[in-house]
Amino acid sequence: MILKIVGVGVVLLGLAMLIFAGMAYLELHGTATSENAPTADSMPLTKIVGPEFFAPGNSGTKPAELARETFNRIYIIAGGGTISAISGVLIIAVPQWRRKNNGAS
Repeated sequence: MILKIVGVGVVLLGLAMLIFAGMAYLELHGTATSENAPTADSMPLTKIVGPEFFAPGNSGTKPAELARETFNRIYIIAGGGTISAISGVLIIAVPQWRRKNNGAS
C-alpha cells in the first residue's frame, strides 16, 4: 500500500514537472512572436527557469543564445518529468505484476 502511494506521488510530481515545462516553453515561445519586448514581470516561469535572461549584465549577450540556454533547461525539466512519471508507473505496476506471477506458479 505504501508503495502505491509513493508511486502515485512520483507520477504526480512527473506530471507537474511536465506541465511546468510546457507552460514555460509556451511562455518563452510566445514572446518570440510578440511585438513588445518582454519584461521579467510578464514572464514569471521564464524568470524561474532562466533568470539570466533578464539580468542587466547580459546586455551584450545575444538574446537568441540566452533563449537557447533557457530552452535547453526546459527540455531537461521535461525529460526529468517524463522519467519521473514512467518511474512512478513502474513503482505502481511492478509489485502487482510480481504478485500475479507468484500466485500463478
